Amino acid sequence: MPRLPALAIFLLLTLTVQAEEAPTVRGGILDLSDWEFDQSQPVALNGDWEFYWQQHHGPADFLKLDTQSAETIAVPGPWNDQNIDSVTLPGEGFGTYRVNILIGQRFPLALKVPDVGTAHRLYIDGQEVLTAGFPGVDSAGTTPKYKPGIIQFLPARNRIEIIFQVSNFDHRQGGLWLPITLGTAEQISRLRDNQLARDLILFGAILIIGLYNLALFSLRTENRSSLYLGLFCLLLAVRQIMVGDRFMAQLAPNLPFSWYICIEYMGWYLAVSTFVEFLRTLFPKELHRLVVRIIHGIFLLGAAVTLLTPPALFTQLVPVYQLLTVAALIYGAATLTKATLRGREGAPILLFAYAFLFYTSISDILVNASIAGNILLLDLGLFVFVLSQSILISYRFTQSFKTIEAQRTQLEATNVKLRTQEKLRREAETESEALHKRIAQSEKMEAIGLLAGGVAHDLNNILSSTVTYPELALLDLPDSSPLIRPLKMTRQAGLRAAAVIQDLLTLARRGVVQREVVSLNDAVDEYLESVEHQLLIEDKPDLEIETDLEINLDLIEGSPVHLQKLIMNLISNAIDAQNGSGHIRVATHNEHTTSRELHYMPIEAGDYVVFTVEDEGSGIESDDLDKIFEPFYTTKVMGKSGTGLGMSVIWGVVYDHNGAIDVSSYPGRGTRFDVYFPITQQKPVPREPRQSIDSLIGNGEKILVVDDIEEQRLLTCDVLSRLGYEATACATGAEAVKILKQETFDLVLLDMVIDDGLDGLGTYRAIIEEQPGIRSILVSGFAETEQVIEAQSLGAGPFLRKPFTIEAIGSRIKQELSR
Repeated sequence: MPRLPALAIFLLLTLTVQAEEAPTVRGGILDLSDWEFDQSQPVALNGDWEFYWQQHHGPADFLKLDTQSAETIAVPGPWNDQNIDSVTLPGEGFGTYRVNILIGQRFPLALKVPDVGTAHRLYIDGQEVLTAGFPGVDSAGTTPKYKPGIIQFLPARNRIEIIFQVSNFDHRQGGLWLPITLGTAEQISRLRDNQLARDLILFGAILIIGLYNLALFSLRTENRSSLYLGLFCLLLAVRQIMVGDRFMAQLAPNLPFSWYICIEYMGWYLAVSTFVEFLRTLFPKELHRLVVRIIHGIFLLGAAVTLLTPPALFTQLVPVYQLLTVAALIYGAATLTKATLRGREGAPILLFAYAFLFYTSISDILVNASIAGNILLLDLGLFVFVLSQSILISYRFTQSFKTIEAQRTQLEATNVKLRTQEKLRREAETESEALHKRIAQSEKMEAIGLLAGGVAHDLNNILSSTVTYPELALLDLPDSSPLIRPLKMTRQAGLRAAAVIQDLLTLARRGVVQREVVSLNDAVDEYLESVEHQLLIEDKPDLEIETDLEINLDLIEGSPVHLQKLIMNLISNAIDAQNGSGHIRVATHNEHTTSRELHYMPIEAGDYVVFTVEDEGSGIESDDLDKIFEPFYTTKVMGKSGTGLGMSVIWGVVYDHNGAIDVSSYPGRGTRFDVYFPITQQKPVPREPRQSIDSLIGNGEKILVVDDIEEQRLLTCDVLSRLGYEATACATGAEAVKILKQETFDLVLLDMVIDDGLDGLGTYRAIIEEQPGIRSILVSGFAETEQVIEAQSLGAGPFLRKPFTIEAIGSRIKQELSR
């Protein structure tokens, strides 16, 4: 059944929408005197433009030139192989394009200019309005650049003159190779915004699918198909912002042309090789090993040539590699057909998605070669294919988990049977069973916590770029830049993701808890006045929340962030249990207690601050009480009322604060949670005010960055350079010690999770042995609390958690350098 709508989409995409026939340029003139822009679509300036080969003419030159005998050339399209004055044009050279447009009424218009091969200067009505690179008359005098843009102008008269001076010495093709569109400012802006939205949506979707598959691989490393599909998606995501409207040119306007085109082409070649390896992991018996090696060799050779030669040379290989790509696609289709006939699992779905991908690939090759005039569809084909693969992989994981669940259910049934057979030892067995359940619960949460902590560490490293690079970019952008809003949204999304990951670290008890002396009353008041709480209760006018906070409440020592999460989760759960009305009591008090058993754990004798949340809701069933602190266990709708981690986070916070928690619940009458925190006699330390970026600028101090992940080293060095420090990076502890033997540094930024011989703690010991007393900051996406504490006991400085902000790393460095 799923094939029918997919087939309909396939057929619809092959149809060309018949719009109102637009006029074309003839002999360098386009007559739009009767064209109604407000009632019609924008006009593509396609047709025969005036063309002057090996000549750069400006507006003043055309006052003296005889344009009646000018040659014409088809636009859009490269000038390669065009015949001008009986001469077949090569790819390298320079020339001038000119078109005159006749209009009826004068009103503001806009011109959408795509990338041009490969440097150009644009004049409209005698005024220079756009320059991309520098169009010269030889290779040395030409600077190539991709710079798509929109030019808004008011025609000076009813005849619009458009002149392009174009030079190309850095690509196999030159000229106006893509359509240039004229319309009203609103039409052109809408056209650009729609294309940009489509590119970014596809970029985000493919990127998320790629990260999802890499996360699956991290959970089950023997399933290498997830690894190659994830890498394939990342390559496609990079390609998505490199082509089309070339969003990357806006993000990195100073990126050299040679680097830009090198990344674009290498992404293509590596994607083909990665995709073939993905197919091999799925259907190893259907792919011939020798053919796979040949494909790898050919496309890796193409990537090497692209990396080592200039664009003018390696772009000559494009037609050859287009044919080779088609050949590889055909071989892939044959492989999937064979797998389908042999009844391999998932092969029919893959074959259908692959057929769609094959169609869009051939369509794009024909469009880029100016053989067909359809729209570019490859991005959509890749997205459909990648999505289908992810669905298939998720299905296989689901089946595996169902098998495990069935085995677990069978094991539980066997245990019940064995327990019923031991009637003679029922009393002793009952006590043993209770102890066994507690140990099993603790071990289960510890195992899930370890898994969550590992994933959180990897994701925190990935999110570092999402949080910090936008912040770096925002420092250098003017207030009027259109990129400020998307960069801020990207950074905020990264911070929100980091907050979820922090929940996982709390659950895993792998986050370093930054403790300070706090008043639990202040934490409760802060949450009840927060925007999050107000949004939670704004549509519940019949809900009453009573606060009963002891005035002379003792202080406790803990993490304000974790305490806020505990308060938020308990109160929000109580609100959910009330169904929009009723009474909730939030209270604190001091209590001296003796040693006794609570519902979940024992509590030692001593003085405690007790935090209570009591509701009159539906209560918790007795069978559920033993499961409420399990990760992802919930009686709510998963995804609609949270992540399923709230109660697990509460358990982790209580554990990290050496506290205890008790629950009493009666179905239909309500639930009460009491959380016990040991008091402290220490006095609170006033919080330091936030610092400005300017106050964090250094004085050229030398900092050694030790991190085994290259992206993290580059990111950290970029931030340090922006803050005025001299940064040096290395990947291993041994390399760091070697560098310190040759050079002196003011500070070391040390990642605590290094996957090479010496771990973070071992590296720090070796560093202080080489340079005793050197200042240091410990950094990680997650680190064992004991390792950090031990390193700090040896003299290490403060801990900095990834992903970090510029303010966070800058203030830590200032703090440590002044220590």
